[in-house]
Amino acid sequence: MSTDSSKTFAYRFGSWVVEHAWLTLFLSMVAFVTLSVGAKNLSVGTDFREYFGPNNPQLKNYDYIEQTFNKKENIIFMFSPASGDVLSDDLLQLQLDFTEEAWQLPYARRVDSLTNFQHMSAEGDELIIEDLISADYQDAEGGFPPNYIAQVKARILQEPSLIGRMVREDFSHATVEVFFQVEGKSEAETPEIIAAERALVSKYEQAYPDVKIYRTGGVHISNAFSEAAQKDMSSLVPLMVLIILVTCWIMLRSVTATMTTLVVVILSVGSAFGVAGYMGIKLTPPSMTASIMIMTLAIADCIHVLMTTLQNMLKGMAKKVAIIDSVRLNFMPVLITSLTTVIGFLTINFADSPPLQDLGNIVAVGMTCAFVFSISTLPAMLTLLPLKAREGANASSKVMGVLAEFVIKHRHVVLVVSALITVGLSVLSVQNKGDDDFIKYFDDTFQFRTHTDQVAKDMASMYRMIIPMKSGEADGVSKPEFLHNIEALENWLREQPEIMHVRSITEVYKKLNQNMNGGDPALYQLPDDRELAAQYMLMYEMSLPYGLDITDQLELDKSSTLVDVIMQPLSATATRDLVARTEGWLFEQYPEFETRGVQISSPNIMFSYISGRNIQDMTQGMIFALFLISLVLVFALRSVKLGLLSIIPNMAPMGLAFGTWYLLVGEINFTMAVALGMTLGIVVDDTVHFLSKYLRARREQGLNAEDSIRYAFTNVGNALLAMSIVIAAGFLVLAQSHFLANSGLAQLTALAIVFALLADFLLLPTLLLLLDKKPITTSSSS
Repeated sequence: MSTDSSKTFAYRFGSWVVEHAWLTLFLSMVAFVTLSVGAKNLSVGTDFREYFGPNNPQLKNYDYIEQTFNKKENIIFMFSPASGDVLSDDLLQLQLDFTEEAWQLPYARRVDSLTNFQHMSAEGDELIIEDLISADYQDAEGGFPPNYIAQVKARILQEPSLIGRMVREDFSHATVEVFFQVEGKSEAETPEIIAAERALVSKYEQAYPDVKIYRTGGVHISNAFSEAAQKDMSSLVPLMVLIILVTCWIMLRSVTATMTTLVVVILSVGSAFGVAGYMGIKLTPPSMTASIMIMTLAIADCIHVLMTTLQNMLKGMAKKVAIIDSVRLNFMPVLITSLTTVIGFLTINFADSPPLQDLGNIVAVGMTCAFVFSISTLPAMLTLLPLKAREGANASSKVMGVLAEFVIKHRHVVLVVSALITVGLSVLSVQNKGDDDFIKYFDDTFQFRTHTDQVAKDMASMYRMIIPMKSGEADGVSKPEFLHNIEALENWLREQPEIMHVRSITEVYKKLNQNMNGGDPALYQLPDDRELAAQYMLMYEMSLPYGLDITDQLELDKSSTLVDVIMQPLSATATRDLVARTEGWLFEQYPEFETRGVQISSPNIMFSYISGRNIQDMTQGMIFALFLISLVLVFALRSVKLGLLSIIPNMAPMGLAFGTWYLLVGEINFTMAVALGMTLGIVVDDTVHFLSKYLRARREQGLNAEDSIRYAFTNVGNALLAMSIVIAAGFLVLAQSHFLANSGLAQLTALAIVFALLADFLLLPTLLLLLDKKPITTSSSS
């Protein structure tokens, strides 16, 4: 054996583990229990804001809107009667009762519906404000006079703020919107609201079997993210355990090897999530996938140790000697691959989204634990348990030999074809567009997705653009020129093809001006006098009932208001384009708005920018990771030339994967952006293991480049194939996630894993044959 210091340490370490197997297991269990107990602190995130970093500009804008205009999380209930008439007697009774009971939902602070909409009229100089639909007009049997219903319909058609937002123009659907004062002080707030609203809806759907009640809104967004995390954990983790058992048995043909691998996986995952608990991490759909990733990558460490052990035993080594030699041979490669994987996942901290940062940190901890357990706990268990090597575990060696001969014989053709395909797909890879539709993160198994789609189809969608308008002075909202500016913006917005509905305070001022002038339709216009407008608004506010004030549209000092825009369901690209056009129009028409900060935002706008920000941030992270990983490889391989050469097969899989993704899909979401750094850390593993065996043949045995290629294929090819199959299978399990953002990341990563294997079987050997021809003096052996 080589006297190289790293191998000497590895040999001594392996010998100590084998000779002190029981002590090693005891220390492993102490470490596991100490770390995993932190898992009791874990919780599931229930707020969609957790996906945005504290410095995210769209989040800051949205927080400003909520704090200034008292707009909190909402649930929109849409009533869809089979009769197609929401103004029939029974449907009016339903809406009256439902509106009243909705006030009792936990944390509810405001309920807006047709029934309590504040209708304005005037008698002489007196302003009358009353509920649009009142139970006072019901007869003894609970019905409404036909002339009253006709009057209500006429009033609705004269209210622009209602049509398309709270009721369809044909009266076939209506909505009730409830706002909640959710402070985020307890994780039970959102689940408590959801449980109460589901009970309320169930009660009314039973009482009115011909009426379907659909629900959507901000509370349901947060709840859907929480449900997605729990759904993936309950369905995908058991499937991944089954994959581990099946694939390990197929590759290793050993019960002991299979079960010890499962133990290492469990120890690694448990320890990682325990540390996550100590760190105060909240679990979300992205961070929850760390369990699948750790399982997948931890198996790879185990397979190298196990396959070398089994191969040694087939060569006639005693079991303990075979285990020690396996630790000696694999310690450094597994250390380097673990280190590069950790670096890759830690670069996810460059991403703007905290759940993605949590994913990277949890996996980094898990991979550190997997390394420790795979080179200590695993050999200790193998020492104490019965272990037999079967020929089936090494049956593919002949195939590796044939592949090696093919690559050596056709090196030039293989190199040219591989290079052309890599360059071609890499060029296409940059054509992928960052495009997020946060509703489509969830597949049709989520009620939130199906209900939101239905509400968007039949009524107004929850795709919104909220535009704060600042006058620059207290009571400035009443300035006629400011109100006319808002009106001009409304008119421009209504001309845009993406816009479904626009609502602002100008409607209230117009109605007030009309009603305070005898109800003359010709005076449905903005007042021209600031003082008069201010008096109208004061009179209006004093007439509003408790809970239905105007603070959702006006800042307390009346220095600013907002324009609430409902859009058609739009992609992220289309949303960003609309926001840019709106800001451009404002800045061009009214330059003062730019200096006052027009902070357009909404949940869908926030998600529309997240993938672009992550792609930009992760590009920097990938460059940083590539630099660090290259340094690690140069040091580990003790060769600047081979360290730099390894960059090519390490970068190629990402170009190939993203290029293929462009041909298949063409769009990437906010989670897929992190594949840049994450995948780099994973694909390096194949390169490190192949080069470590190649250099062992070159340096220890004095073989030339061709024979070293043969040696690498026959000694590590099986393990690389097995490792790639297991890792790809693991990510394909994750691809079954009902949270489509996770599914896309998994599919893209699985592609990269396959291309990494091809790059190291085809591109790397041909590059070595081309560039590493110089003879190497063998090192001394012990």
